Amino acid sequence: MFDLVLLGIFLASVAGAFTMVSRRIPAVSAVPEGEIRQSLALNPPMLSKVAAFARPFLVRAKYENSVVRFLEKNLRRLRVWILKSDTFVSRTLVNLQERSRILAEKDPQYWQGLKDWKKEKMETVIPELPTPVAPPAKDRLESVQKLFQPKNEELIGEEDSGQKNLPE
Repeated sequence: MFDLVLLGIFLASVAGAFTMVSRRIPAVSAVPEGEIRQSLALNPPMLSKVAAFARPFLVRAKYENSVVRFLEKNLRRLRVWILKSDTFVSRTLVNLQERSRILAEKDPQYWQGLKDWKKEKMETVIPELPTPVAPPAKDRLESVQKLFQPKNEELIGEEDSGQKNLPE
C-alpha cells in the first residue's frame, strides 16, 4: 500500500513537471537566438565561471604540482588517521575478549549468571501474565451477583433509615 502511495506521488510530480515544461516551450522558442547568445555572453552560467577560474590552475604546471602535493599530503594524513582508529578498535576488542575470558575463568557460572540476570530484567520489564481461563458457569454467576450487591458503606446508610437489605 505504501509503495502505491509513493508511486502515485512520483507519477503526479512527473506529470506536473511535464505540464509545466510543455506550457513554457512556446514562450522559449519565441525568443530569438541572437538574444540568447547575447545574454549568455553578458551573464555566463555558474559552471562556466568555475571552469574559467580553475583553468589556469590546471593548465600551469607550477600550480599543478602544489595541488597534487596538497592532495597527497592530506590523503596520507587521512590514511594514518584511519589506521590509528583501526588499531584502537582492534585493541579494544582484544581487551574485551580478555576480560570476558578472565571473568569466565573466575566464575564458571559467569555466562549462566548473565543469562539469569537478563531473564530477571526482562521479567521485571514485561511480567508474564497468566493465561486467562474462564471460571465455571456457577462461579461466573456468583461473581456477577457480587458486582450488583451493595457495599458496606451503602448498607450503613440504609440501616439508619430502618430498612435492612442484607445480601443473602
